[in-house]
Amino acid sequence: MDLLFIIITSVLLVPLAILTGGLVRIVLGLLFVLFFPGYTLMAALFPRKTDLEIITRLAISLGTSVALAGLLLLLLNFTPWGLQLYPIIVVLFLFTGTAAVIAWLRRKRFAPKERFDPTLNLKLATIFRFWTERKHLERALIVILALAIIGTIGTLGFVIAAPKAGDPYTEFYLLDLDKKADYYPSELAVGEDGEVIVGIINREGEATVYNIEIVFDGEKTDDIGPINLGQEEKWEQGVTFTPTRDGPDQKVEFLLYKDSRQLYQELHLWIDVSGDVI
Repeated sequence: MDLLFIIITSVLLVPLAILTGGLVRIVLGLLFVLFFPGYTLMAALFPRKTDLEIITRLAISLGTSVALAGLLLLLLNFTPWGLQLYPIIVVLFLFTGTAAVIAWLRRKRFAPKERFDPTLNLKLATIFRFWTERKHLERALIVILALAIIGTIGTLGFVIAAPKAGDPYTEFYLLDLDKKADYYPSELAVGEDGEVIVGIINREGEATVYNIEIVFDGEKTDDIGPINLGQEEKWEQGVTFTPTRDGPDQKVEFLLYKDSRQLYQELHLWIDVSGDVI
């Protein structure tokens, strides 16, 4: 029943993380990150009730979850998806679900009386006996582990409940026609069109109006805008520029203006233009 409860709760977290917020989302999120991965892994590694005492099992589950979450997020950071909400949910859910299935299969290999009983029927006498049976070093390690777990949960809860906003900024970028920052036009003939994709992502924390000017070798050739973007909205568009005279190292400037025609950012390319008219 413990494994089934974890799977059901994990499934419920997905729509809750997408559609809701507040205390329920925070509590389930903390369980999902700081308890479920380690608990299911311990259940898979130690399926018998005699393998670990219940208090030891719970303590190791919490500590292991913190380590696993950090490791999984570190690996996810090196993937194309990065540290985004949906990839994080999917990775943690897949790990927890896989470990839960393995734990269930391993438990089935033992008689019901030998399997780990997930019923938390702890009494003060049990806790006191467990504590008195520990050596001084073991007690110190348990206290340190408990303080570390409480500190981690408290810190994470504070960050979730009161996230600190980063500095506002705008992403302004150029891509080639394959939407890669690689094969930009570098050689053109007079009258030949060069083309790139210009992109803007608004991370200013508020709706913002942008304009883009294109200047080829000192002469303004195009004006795009106004471009109205809300917070986190993205805009991309193909832009062409055409040289009118030949010469090496001609500068194509892409000037981004924010709100009241204030020059905000500038990108540029260098083009060698031949005299062959197209």
